[in-house]
Amino acid sequence: MAYSKTIVCLSMAQEGQGRTLAGKTPEGGWVRPVSAHSGSGFLHGECAYASGMTPRPLDLISMTFDRPAPHRHRKENHVVGRGPWLRLGALSYADLPYFVDRPVTLWGNDEDAEASRSDAIGIEAARRSSHSIVLIEPESLQIRVCAEGSLYQKMGVRSYFRYRDLEYSLRVTDQFAQMFFLDKGIGWYDLDAYLCVSLGDPSPSDGLCYKVASGVIVPDGLWRSL
Repeated sequence: MAYSKTIVCLSMAQEGQGRTLAGKTPEGGWVRPVSAHSGSGFLHGECAYASGMTPRPLDLISMTFDRPAPHRHRKENHVVGRGPWLRLGALSYADLPYFVDRPVTLWGNDEDAEASRSDAIGIEAARRSSHSIVLIEPESLQIRVCAEGSLYQKMGVRSYFRYRDLEYSLRVTDQFAQMFFLDKGIGWYDLDAYLCVSLGDPSPSDGLCYKVASGVIVPDGLWRSL
């Protein structure tokens, strides 16, 4: 039976050729809406309100779902129903501390050798985790725009930060942060922001689940011009 949930949008990310959306209910539980036909992300035209507008970070969204659909390590997945997505308003940046998660590590200190990496863990370690996405308040956050990839280099956006005394360097997949910083060009940029860090699907090249900054939530207005 279909059911409705209201979520605060905390992550709107590029994943492959599509987009992924994730957020929290007012009670604090994570929800990752997924497409009925793909079981994962949405095509660009699908990830939108009835008006055609794209959801923004901190939007309060009412959505209809058909069923929970946990897949591999992504236990937060819910298949969207046929109803329209409704924007009920938006929270402010000052509301974010209520939604922050406080994990001891970002999927680390596991007995698997892969879990000792700061940027990825093995699929079995990911499956054992109770979650695949968290909202954190990082320390010393910087964004770097540079060419990435060994063969066909293209411009990429990467986050550098500290969390609980560990250093991280994670690729940024947040679509608004990508647009904003790619437009600014090559360089390093200090940023005051909260981060959604999530585990991607296993990589075809090495089977690891890479950690990415799938949501970069900034003080009100910084992304609004995009």
